[in-house]
Amino acid sequence: MEVVLSINSFAGGLCKVVATASWTWRRVKTAVQEATSIPVAEQRLLAGNCHLGDEVLVGDLISAGAVDIVLLRRGLEQVKWLDYVSFDGRKLAEAPASIREDREIVFAAVRDDGSAFQFALDLLRSDLQLALVAIKYDADMFQHVCADLCEDREIVLAAVRSSWTTLGDLPEKFRRDREVVLAAMQLDERALFLAAPELRDDREMMLCAVSFNGGMLEYAGGGLDADRELVGRAVSQNGLALECAAAALRADPGTLLAAVAQNGNALEFAAALLKADPAIVFEAVAQNGEALQFAAEELQADPSIVLCAVRQRGDALRYAHADLRACHDVVLAAVGQHGGALCFAAAALKADLTIVLAAVAQAGSALEHVSEELRANRQVVLAAVSQNGGALYFASEHLKADPAIVETALQQDSGSICFVAPDVRMALSAKQPEDVAFELFH
Repeated sequence: MEVVLSINSFAGGLCKVVATASWTWRRVKTAVQEATSIPVAEQRLLAGNCHLGDEVLVGDLISAGAVDIVLLRRGLEQVKWLDYVSFDGRKLAEAPASIREDREIVFAAVRDDGSAFQFALDLLRSDLQLALVAIKYDADMFQHVCADLCEDREIVLAAVRSSWTTLGDLPEKFRRDREVVLAAMQLDERALFLAAPELRDDREMMLCAVSFNGGMLEYAGGGLDADRELVGRAVSQNGLALECAAAALRADPGTLLAAVAQNGNALEFAAALLKADPAIVFEAVAQNGEALQFAAEELQADPSIVLCAVRQRGDALRYAHADLRACHDVVLAAVGQHGGALCFAAAALKADLTIVLAAVAQAGSALEHVSEELRANRQVVLAAVSQNGGALYFASEHLKADPAIVETALQQDSGSICFVAPDVRMALSAKQPEDVAFELFH
């Protein structure tokens, strides 16, 4: 679509420009400059009383045909300030009043820095489009718009979408307005705390809040903590929100499964009957092995559930029944996931070579919990210091002087030298670093 633009000054016609709908008005200005030699920076274009901003498309304002456009030529002072504020909007604060009431110059300033809006003269601070641009970049500019615009719904929505805390500064009618509050909550669900209290009894508002943060269920009013859909949405976002659900829903299997699937530790807030439900407990410990601590005692003695728990988190072994803490397969699975879980194993298994090797391979520091006999076992200690040089601290004294063990520990962690046998440490200290490995270990 072509548009023929007749560019006129108050003195008469200047030129004609054939544009398309996809052109910006800045491109039109460039064409005018080519035809008339009037610099782009000196041009202000108007269609009737409508100012034509540089980034606006021709097709947004004008349809096909011939259109008259008025060109007002800026003075050198205006050109200078337009250049200043285009690169540093806050320079508008230093401008004379004649510049601070120039709409295009103020627009350029707030596009660079929204806070420049506060330096505009009162007339421009009542300009809806200018205020919207400023607030989009800096929500604090809401306090600088004229009083009438503070009541404008479009301005209010722009303000809360820019910064949710602006909701707290709004008149009461907007803090009761569901659309305004929901817009603020899109940024942060805590905006609900700034809204009128009765909105916490509003189902749609709370559905929105718990979708962002399940913990907001704590603040639901009007019996909404017993609303199955709302609670389900809350626990799906944050399983621990189950704590705030009505008792009936904490005893509901479907709600419980959704909660523990998100956070196994939500099992803590389940009704006692469901803590003894194998399917629910299995789901919980699969998500977080630590949930085993909240299971009924009989399930803490269930091999399949305990195995599932320790495979997910080895140190969940601490919550297993004593019989299972003495079970070879269970403990082996636990230390394979978290070597430190060895400390919760039965004493006999702390002397089991297979289990101990698995533990120290996963976490060398598990050597601390190994039987005295195996802390004197060269194979065990070598495996431990290979994973964590500092594990040398827990080795039997004679192995702290073993060349291969000391070399491995130091290679893994040079700081472990403080655990080396004193005579070996003194010998190492007396050597040049580059000679230590050769002279001591070869």
